[in-house]
Amino acid sequence: MVRFLRYDTSRQLLQVALSHEEFDDRAHYDQGTLGDVLAALITLYLPGRNLSQLRAEYPLSRAEVDAELLAAAWRDTS
Repeated sequence: MVRFLRYDTSRQLLQVALSHEEFDDRAHYDQGTLGDVLAALITLYLPGRNLSQLRAEYPLSRAEVDAELLAAAWRDTS
C-alpha cells in the first residue's frame, strides 16, 4: 500500500511539474521547497531525462512514463 501511495503521489507531482510552465528543473530551488521536491523527483525516479524531454514525451506516451515512474517508486525502499 505504501509503495502505491508513493507512486501515486509522485505521479501527481510529476503532472504539476509538467503543467506549470514557470517550473524549470535546471533552476536552483531552496531545499524543501516545492521546486526542489519536483526537481528531485525527476532526478530520482526518471534519471537521464529532463523536464523539456518529459514535456514533449508525456502527452504522446503517458502510459510508458507512468509505468516507468511506477517501477521506480516500487523499487524505492526509503
